[in-house]
Amino acid sequence: MSNFIGAYDNLLSEFDCDNAINQFELMSVNKPTLFDKGSEQFRDGKLGRSDESIYITMDYFDLSLYKNIHASLNNALIKYMEEYHILKKLSLISTTIKLQKTVVGGGYSTWHHEAENHASSDRVLAWIAYLNDLPDCEGETEFLYQHK
Repeated sequence: MSNFIGAYDNLLSEFDCDNAINQFELMSVNKPTLFDKGSEQFRDGKLGRSDESIYITMDYFDLSLYKNIHASLNNALIKYMEEYHILKKLSLISTTIKLQKTVVGGGYSTWHHEAENHASSDRVLAWIAYLNDLPDCEGETEFLYQHK
């Protein structure tokens, strides 16, 4: 691991990944008011954002799956803290899970950071869990300063 970026394969089972994708699709039809259309985030729509996302809670999501996702993230955090011991001294909480669907060729094509406002100013860590596999060169997450 370098540049503070940890990557942990297969933390969530294939079954849970498929289940999360199915839940996302069902919720997009049954609870569309909970969805954020990335293309609507900016007034002029010119920043190249093309995705859909939802913040999931136990109220709207399969409880067993919700717990499995949290357990998987916790397992990744434990591995990450083995590398960066200083984090063991902090009281870390995860209050939100955001599921995002990005279509092929879509995404968030603007450099940004994760602590963008007062509500997220205390953020210590951010995580991304990919629920599907893509062939090489068909998807990426770039980190500007880490050149990755």
